[in-house]
Amino acid sequence: MNSQADVIIHIGPPKTATTTMQHFWFPELNSVVRFVGKPWFNPHVPYELCLRVHRAIDSISMTPSGEEFNDELVRQAVKDYAECLVRLEPRLADAPILISEERLVYEDIVDLSVLLDRLARCFPEATIFYVERNRIDVLASAYKWLFARDKTRLNFKQWVDAGLNNTKTASEDPGLWFKCCDYPRLSLTLKSRFSNIVKLEFDDVITCPHRQFSRVFGSRMDSVTCDASSIENSSEKPLSLMAHRWCKKSLKLANRIFFWEVAIKEEYISDNLFFKFLSLISPLFFNEEKIYSLSESMKSDIENYYRSVREPC
Repeated sequence: MNSQADVIIHIGPPKTATTTMQHFWFPELNSVVRFVGKPWFNPHVPYELCLRVHRAIDSISMTPSGEEFNDELVRQAVKDYAECLVRLEPRLADAPILISEERLVYEDIVDLSVLLDRLARCFPEATIFYVERNRIDVLASAYKWLFARDKTRLNFKQWVDAGLNNTKTASEDPGLWFKCCDYPRLSLTLKSRFSNIVKLEFDDVITCPHRQFSRVFGSRMDSVTCDASSIENSSEKPLSLMAHRWCKKSLKLANRIFFWEVAIKEEYISDNLFFKFLSLISPLFFNEEKIYSLSESMKSDIENYYRSVREPC
């Protein structure tokens, strides 16, 4: 890396078009930035470099507080990957490095303060950018993701109530998702560690990504385009969520009963014939508006939850 100022880091948070950026829009910037990932695996980069940078960035959020964190290992992994991109495309020698990872604000292992302390140790002069989205929309989207994958047995209202009361269940912690969209807390914690921070609005990003990314990448955006019609996770349409869940549960049951094992990894579910059949019949049983609606009092409770003063971490 020429200097730490050459690093631009996108930190999500989850459910703010992060996957769309990573899979569709950021690859469009490959002619003007050195996109390290996520996704971490580039067919033009040696597998060992891809794996090393993947593990290095993951170590920021997944190293427990009591264990040693190696910031030099992270910098070196990113440097080696970025240098490989320059060997593939020499004109990128002076291009900034772009890293995108939503786990950098996900507090399932360590607190946000620890995450951002580590990030600042690795890249103290990096430009950090993130996207804010209506909190209720984030929570609904998070719940749909969990529900479709059979990761929660609560209904949406119960799940929101558990998050408001910081109640953990056997299989999940709804409070983690509430923390992800505590934007004032995120902003204060970032400002105490980084001087270059850009906040984007979700609705603006999905309708005009090119204009919004110009705020981050400047005039480099003049020579590239971003297709606003490419929205990842759009395959999770409301009426297919229940089918996805039924399919997941049925395959789990089949794997307990029969002697063979059926792949139940999320990306394979939609190719399953059982899923295709359930997608056809699910509209008969599934009322999306009813399931994901919240009372006005609960919406007020959510706003009050975030209205409380939070000191920077």
